[in-house]
Amino acid sequence: MKKALFTITVISSTLFLAACAPSATEETITQTTTIEPGSFLLSEAPGNALPVAEIVKTGSPGDSVVVEGVIGGLLHPFTQGYASFVLGDDAIVYCNEMAEPDHCPTPWDACCVDSDILKASRLVIQMLDQQGMPLETDLKSSLSLKELDKLIIVGEVAKGSTPSNVIINASGIYRKI
Repeated sequence: MKKALFTITVISSTLFLAACAPSATEETITQTTTIEPGSFLLSEAPGNALPVAEIVKTGSPGDSVVVEGVIGGLLHPFTQGYASFVLGDDAIVYCNEMAEPDHCPTPWDACCVDSDILKASRLVIQMLDQQGMPLETDLKSSLSLKELDKLIIVGEVAKGSTPSNVIINASGIYRKI
């Protein structure tokens, strides 16, 4: 009986220790490959770009898209610490485009636009690493992006996107001049 109890204890201990040791798969997941945000920049403008509002209306998760817009549509369009930002439709009249361009200290937030129109005219752009997680970087410094920059984005509508929360996983970014 003691021998059987000892054998069970040894087998249980071995299984417990094996379960606690990190597997090769777990080690692979925790090792991340650094992706430079600059690797997303495109040297030529992609063709057939659609406006943001069109992608919001018709885009479905998994769709490949080329979307054109302006960084803005919110007071703080950049996500602090991550490679993502809000892209607003180019048809939105931002405060700097109005008759009194200096009346607003944050013209990119489009505060003068009706909120329902604004909600239907913006989406989120994010840049992911090889594990599908947002890159942890500040795009204002790493890519010198800023509010009101006009961009063309190549990417895919993210899984889980809805018409009220469209997210594009970017594979390429072109800054219009």
